[in-house]
Amino acid sequence: PELRERLQEVVAEVASRFDRVLLDTGAGISDVVLYTVSLADEVLVAALDKRIVGFITLRLRGDEGDGPLYGVDPAAQGRGIGGALMAGALAWLQARGARRMLMSTQITNVASQKVWTRLGFEPSHAEYTFHRWFDEQFAGDR
Repeated sequence: PELRERLQEVVAEVASRFDRVLLDTGAGISDVVLYTVSLADEVLVAALDKRIVGFITLRLRGDEGDGPLYGVDPAAQGRGIGGALMAGALAWLQARGARRMLMSTQITNVASQKVWTRLGFEPSHAEYTFHRWFDEQFAGDR
């Protein structure tokens, strides 16, 4: 329970910096975190002074891995935590047979993009993602 609560706090802090993308969906940060963690094959966390300050969720599908949810507490950024999490993620995936890793983010998330390019990642494509949360009434459904 403590890990889940701290992950929710870190995601909320990270998400609030990026155009409120997650916060404006109505799904709620805790819903997004719990759903994403439930799909993960592994969750790596980073801690400073016994406090969780970052995390990455990992999935492995065949020989490809991905990190669908990744973040570092803004108060802890600039200390190499994102790079350390990514190094751990790459090691975890490679040890399980992954030949490549895919990461996705919003175009405005330059900090993550810088971490990834320093680790040898290259942009491969761009796409729009549209969300519809089924627990809300859609105006066209009325």
